Amino acid sequence: MYQDDELQGTMELQERFEKAYQVAYEKLCDRNNPVNMKKLDKKINSTKNIVRNAFYGYQYADLYPRVLAMKASVSLQPQGQRQHMEMDMNNLILTIARKDWEMLAISRSDEAIASYVDYISEAKNRYIVTKAAPIEEKFKKFYDRRIKRQIMGLVQTDPTAEYVETRAMTRRFHLHVGPTNSGKTYEAIQQLKNAQHGVYLSPLRLLALEVYDTLNDAGTPTSMKTGEEHITVEDSRVISQTVETLNLDDKYDIAVIDECQMISDRERGAAWSRAILGIKADDIYLLSSDNVTELLTEIIETCGDVADITHHERKTGLVVENEPFILSEDNKITRSQIHPGDCYILFSKKRVLDLAARFEMMGIKASVIYGKLPPETRKSEVRRFASGETQIVISTDAIGMGINLPIQRIIFAESWKFDGQVRRDLKADEILQIAGRAGRFGKYDIGYVNTTDEKFLPTLKKTIGKPLPQVKEAILGFPRMLAGLDASLDEILTVWYNIRPQKPYEKMKIDRMLTLYKTLKDQSLDFDLIYGDTENKKDIIYDMISCPIDEGNPRVLDQWVEYCLTYAADISLTKPSYPRMGQELERLETYYKLLELYHLFSVHMGKIMDEEWLMEEKKNTELAIEDYLSGNKKKFIKRCKDCGRQLPMGHSFERCEACREVFDAMRGIPGYRFGAKGSNGKGKGGRGGHGGRGGHGRRH
Repeated sequence: MYQDDELQGTMELQERFEKAYQVAYEKLCDRNNPVNMKKLDKKINSTKNIVRNAFYGYQYADLYPRVLAMKASVSLQPQGQRQHMEMDMNNLILTIARKDWEMLAISRSDEAIASYVDYISEAKNRYIVTKAAPIEEKFKKFYDRRIKRQIMGLVQTDPTAEYVETRAMTRRFHLHVGPTNSGKTYEAIQQLKNAQHGVYLSPLRLLALEVYDTLNDAGTPTSMKTGEEHITVEDSRVISQTVETLNLDDKYDIAVIDECQMISDRERGAAWSRAILGIKADDIYLLSSDNVTELLTEIIETCGDVADITHHERKTGLVVENEPFILSEDNKITRSQIHPGDCYILFSKKRVLDLAARFEMMGIKASVIYGKLPPETRKSEVRRFASGETQIVISTDAIGMGINLPIQRIIFAESWKFDGQVRRDLKADEILQIAGRAGRFGKYDIGYVNTTDEKFLPTLKKTIGKPLPQVKEAILGFPRMLAGLDASLDEILTVWYNIRPQKPYEKMKIDRMLTLYKTLKDQSLDFDLIYGDTENKKDIIYDMISCPIDEGNPRVLDQWVEYCLTYAADISLTKPSYPRMGQELERLETYYKLLELYHLFSVHMGKIMDEEWLMEEKKNTELAIEDYLSGNKKKFIKRCKDCGRQLPMGHSFERCEACREVFDAMRGIPGYRFGAKGSNGKGKGGRGGHGGRGGHGRRH
């Protein structure tokens, strides 16, 4: 009976839609000023064929005004033909209306179409029916305006007003601002030891784990919660967690929010804005660099709360060395240049491993740290360096946050990085965040900074010790309540993003979520039916596209798509399999990412998982990666693609100069020829021992 009523409603809506078209053409037809179209009868018949064969009207957007002109021109015809032509024109308009109805009915709900019919039925909006644009484009402009009005009605223009219960409190904020190695985190953690119900909010799992260990070792029972795990300690008085996992329903006496300069980060900053605006705590300690002080105090004032500020100075000196870290003529590092406690910074995992291998060939052991390392493996590399098992560290900018190491000197082996879109110079805040890791209170009273690029040395001297400009923007996240609006999730996200918030706020980036949404939709034959008829369908999809995954890894992305499309098939997800393609280290790291995805998606989407199997697999994979990294690193040295010779450090090309000359000559590049000096073409037979497992990886 319900389905019959629904079908009847749809049929009545279609009739209203067609009637709106007929009325619009009738009312807009100016018979006092018709367009003289010769051979109108023939023109009507040809237009019928165009409409009949049109693919949902996309190719023939100019039909709408054309038909209006034809309808007006009927009045020019002889009296005997006029009635016949009027009938033909009305049938033609009805055909166009039905084509447009079919187009909208495929992708839009009855409620959405009904609102559009109401809109074009108003006298002032009838012109839209005859406008030269595809129906979907006309509908989208109307519906975007409708969504915008709904969003403006649901979301407060002042973000502070969203947290009603928190606004009823008068919270005390304590800002501890200063550079790295200034002790601000230590002082705030001391406050948590006296908390009855405290919380520490961290940007990284490693930092949350470090505070969890520190407080428990000090006799303060502390639990831990991150996106990956939840450790409950009996009678705990503090929880150490990542900032994204904060529950705003809980109330605390003391809260510590670390790395608050992240509030301006377009990817993750919304989590800090949410925490600062919404957390229910009597005393809140905000830890940040100096350049966010003005922004934080402005936000606190708009919340009606009070604040005091404590400025911290570095406990160790920070000095830029006068002479650059000069490499030898063949771009090699000599042993005399290396000091225990050195940390070399590059911005690519491959270049980190390449440099580590070169040091190993000199008999110098190095710890390596980069973003793709599993947390426990990274912790192991840190332990090896801190204990003296390795003499130096080679790292990406992953060392800039959440990793405390006894480093005496930071050496920038690169002064640029690829940010996912372009290769660019390092920013001042990035330089300071990394350089600030030099020096360790109680071990190295002075930290040193240097670079292998003599042109970058003046930039270091100009940046170190100089204050950064104040951050002006805090980032807002997407309000989940908006997912309930009657529109597709990508439309809601896009319209929401384009509504400018009041200062000092900006919206989070939505590019990644829109890309994942499109990927998911493109991979599905029937996207709208994957999740059944659940009312919270868009909430489910939002959870999926906001799941933190490494979408740059094709294997991980494919696994994510599979999990999304089979979401409703079972109470558990399919366990990931070990990758078969690629070098062993790449496969191990990818497998660990797949295990993390299995865990994250299960937790995120409420699936039952095999925790015992997962813990065993993660542990085995971490051990395999540790074995691989602690073994012979010669396999990581960059070699010529053709002859297999070891390439100089920092060499930009995949071939040595001799092989490049031969290769370019073979391609017929002007200025190169066979037999040129150095291009003997020898040694084409191998890759010099590239790749391979090296005997250290473990099979799964």
